[in-house]
Amino acid sequence: MSCLERILVINGAGNTASLVFGMQSTGGAVQLFPFGDATRYTLTFTLADGSEMVIDTDDDPDAITFLGDGEIEFDLGGLSIPAGLYIADLRVFTPTYPTGFLLHSGEAHTAELDVR
Repeated sequence: MSCLERILVINGAGNTASLVFGMQSTGGAVQLFPFGDATRYTLTFTLADGSEMVIDTDDDPDAITFLGDGEIEFDLGGLSIPAGLYIADLRVFTPTYPTGFLLHSGEAHTAELDVR
């Protein structure tokens, strides 16, 4: 049973989905994830044929955007992703994390991607 958040993608439609991300410090304090200094996002998942698909804001800056207060919006309906359920990993690139910081829910993955 997965406790991952689900991003619904309707192919060919302008529907967007958003998720709010938080983090817990080593001291136990919980706060919203500080996306304000993000320079890039990548969303990676494996297609049914075994190939990997990477949605990269360096290539499509409108696919993933920061809305504020820890919230990220996904606009993926125009990307021709094959229909299916995928486990997706979101990496956030910042000056502090130039090779990317993997946002995950404790299962080392970010979300389920439900493409219809």
